[in-house]
Amino acid sequence: MKKTSINKNQILNVWRLTICLAVAVIFSPHDTVAAPSGTGFVQFISETDMTNTGVNPDASGKINVTASQGNDNNHQQLNISLANLDPNTTYQLIAFIGDDTNAMSIGELTTDQNGTYTVSYVQKSHGKPSPHAEPLPNALDPMCIVRELDIVNGDTDTVLRGVLASPDQWHYQVIRSMNNTGFLPAAVGDLLILGGPRFTLFWLRASGLTPRTDYGLTINGNVVQTSTSDKKGRLNLTKLPSGSPDVLDIHMLALTDSSGSNVVLTTDGLGVPCSTTTGTVAPTVSSTLPTNTATGVPINSQLAVTFSEAMNAATVTNTTFTLQQGITPVTGTVSYVSGMATFAPATNLTTNTLYTATITTGATDLDGNALASDFVWSFTTGASTDTNQPTVIATNPTNTATNVAINQTVNATFSKAMDPTTITTANFTLTGPGATTVTGTVAYVAASQTATFTPESNLAPSTTYTNTITAGVKDLAGNALLATNWIFTTGTQIDTNLMSINLGSASTFAIMATAAISGGGDQINGDVGLHPGSSQGIPPSEINGTIHVNDQAIIDAQADLLAAYNEAVSRSVNAQTLEGNLGGLTKTPGLYVNSSSVEISGTGANAILTLDAQGDANAVFIFKMASTLTMGTGTSIVLSGGAQAKNVYWQVGSSATLGTTSIFKGNILAAVTITVNNGAAVEGRLFAGSGGGGGAVTVQSSTITVPAP
Repeated sequence: MKKTSINKNQILNVWRLTICLAVAVIFSPHDTVAAPSGTGFVQFISETDMTNTGVNPDASGKINVTASQGNDNNHQQLNISLANLDPNTTYQLIAFIGDDTNAMSIGELTTDQNGTYTVSYVQKSHGKPSPHAEPLPNALDPMCIVRELDIVNGDTDTVLRGVLASPDQWHYQVIRSMNNTGFLPAAVGDLLILGGPRFTLFWLRASGLTPRTDYGLTINGNVVQTSTSDKKGRLNLTKLPSGSPDVLDIHMLALTDSSGSNVVLTTDGLGVPCSTTTGTVAPTVSSTLPTNTATGVPINSQLAVTFSEAMNAATVTNTTFTLQQGITPVTGTVSYVSGMATFAPATNLTTNTLYTATITTGATDLDGNALASDFVWSFTTGASTDTNQPTVIATNPTNTATNVAINQTVNATFSKAMDPTTITTANFTLTGPGATTVTGTVAYVAASQTATFTPESNLAPSTTYTNTITAGVKDLAGNALLATNWIFTTGTQIDTNLMSINLGSASTFAIMATAAISGGGDQINGDVGLHPGSSQGIPPSEINGTIHVNDQAIIDAQADLLAAYNEAVSRSVNAQTLEGNLGGLTKTPGLYVNSSSVEISGTGANAILTLDAQGDANAVFIFKMASTLTMGTGTSIVLSGGAQAKNVYWQVGSSATLGTTSIFKGNILAAVTITVNNGAAVEGRLFAGSGGGGGAVTVQSSTITVPAP
């Protein structure tokens, strides 16, 4: 295929034009800048000769990457040219995503009779595909997360190595107006960044500020410099302060008040153009065993960690999950299974001793996003071992159950925390009819100590099945399970209420709205999206995720949300009555419908709604109401019996209000608005305007967290 590239003269001409345009933008009056808030242009160019590793001394290669974004148009192009390889030979293209440890095979490249190969990969968000190029592989989209491309032979030896984004190779430019967050309505600003092998030019110009007032330059959420506006409320910053990240590592830049608490102007999607990608929520540690500051911990215990989302198992290793006694490292084996990482010490721990465990930022999720900071906790051992044998304390279906839905999953709840590496299809089996083994998968939910067997397809109707969990299943101290088996018989129908509502691409969003989003003093763990609109109103520094305003990602997500909302509205089979006040009640899985409004109110025990999955980790709860949903001050929803927030859906016909310090679980699909008052905590999602109409979300000093998948 024809190779395209950008030569040095072309680059020089681009930069001459860019500098002229940028200076024109910077020096033009603010009221003449035609681009709407936050629009502009970002481009990254990286050219590198690949390093020959010596495996094939004559081999050579060149890589050229161009990634650019103007408004909502994103273009990425990767050109690879190889020479002097073995003729008519197949090589592997290996990419390192995020860092130099996460390797991924992209595909095969076969040289011609001269030992050469050229290819162009192109990704465009708008327009027709390029006729002489191949689609950019999904693993390389966006190119901003690719750190290295290698050519590997059949013996898995690296022949050529290409490191991207090296400071001596990249050229980078940003011309942007900045978003006004509403904190200071008159403020406007422009941003210019030019970077190359020999120079970096930075210029931020703002006006409409409060005169003679201190403002902070905030990069990636951290205040790096404080400067004072002049008597006319203008501020010009003409260089990056010492200690700032390299420009390629600047992803969000803002002008804040001096404390950094209130954002005046902001723009994100900097660094290599990456602003239209999803899945950039930093993972967090949800729980640990032993817990922080625990005492009397049995000396034969393993450590266990659960995360807020699925992790890349290749990054959860002895390097990123460590245990120390003082400054002495503890030797052990690290595993990651079913969303849970374990550290098994090679020998028993020392009695009555303080230990410190760490999960480092080298641990990343499936999208390459690292923990925001190292997670550290400590515990103190006791003087004895744990010899208590674990047991199965509940099953779903129960033993000898009949008329079980043919799409039912099989669940077992254990008496204590279990080692997920031992919960496998070899140790948890389903057979029927007779001795026929049912094909399926097994997963362990640490939060509820529940294992789930999910059949590959629906079970046979009117058939008796036998479930067996062997002594091969062990707890975190290595104690074998008391082997268990039980039976059940299927009916003839599927149960639609066992099926979750498909949120599609909306699932990464913590907040979506169709009219407006506002808030402050919050912690949002998930993406935030608004369409239509010009800007959302939650300070970006409070959002652990990607902000999408009028881009293709939010448009697609809202289409999926509308389908999900309509699916919830259409659910009707085996519907049960939903009371007007749920305070003090316990609900089991199923579909509940109310033709009016629903509230959770009361005090004491009557301030709590309990959702009991009865041992079914996949249990689905759907609550439908024609009008409003209201949670009173201090009320809460409690999950029990293996229930998970991701499987709880609230279809609200008008608006939802969550009271001060309330604790909410589940996904709100509201036709109109959603309001979350001070101190509330939500494990779920807030979707306003879900039915396709106008809807706003207001969040006040609260925490919203997308549930783990």
